[in-house]
Amino acid sequence: MDNLPAPNPALARKVWDSMARPSTRRVATKLRQAGIPVSHQTINRWRRNQWRPLERAEHPLEIARAQLDDAVPVLTGDPLTTAEVLVEESAAEREDPEQLTEGQRLHEAARALAMSVTLVGEAFLRQPEIIISKTGEVAVLFRSLAACVQAMSAAFAQAANK
Repeated sequence: MDNLPAPNPALARKVWDSMARPSTRRVATKLRQAGIPVSHQTINRWRRNQWRPLERAEHPLEIARAQLDDAVPVLTGDPLTTAEVLVEESAAEREDPEQLTEGQRLHEAARALAMSVTLVGEAFLRQPEIIISKTGEVAVLFRSLAACVQAMSAAFAQAANK
C-alpha cells in the first residue's frame, strides 16, 4: 500500500470512454473494483462538469481526518467536537514545520492522525455502553477509524520513501 489510490475525473473519463454503454454506477463499480474508492454521485458530478478536475484534490489523510471529525461527536454528545479537541499536543514538542522535509511533514501529519485515532479509541473505551444505544453512530465511528488507519499506513509508507 505504497500509494493511496485517489479517484480523479481523468481516470473516470478514461473508464467511461472505454465502455460501450457507460453509466455512472458502472464506472464507479469498476473503479472500486480496482481499489479506488468513489461513489456514482461523484462520477456524475464530474461528468456534469465536463470531467474537469477539482481545484485541489484532498490528500487521503485530510479525508480520513474529516471523516473522524464527523464521527467523534458520538463520544461527547457535542456536535462541535472534533478529533483535534481530544488531542492535547504540547507546543514545546513540535518542531517548526518550515524546517521539515516533505517526508517529515507527511510523517508528522500521519503521526498526529494516529494520536487522534488512539485518543478517540480511548474515549470510546470509557463508554462502551454506546455500542448498544447508538449502534448506527458507532458504526460510522468505526468506519472512519478504519479509514484513518488505512490512510495512516499508506502515509507512513510514503513518508519512508521520501
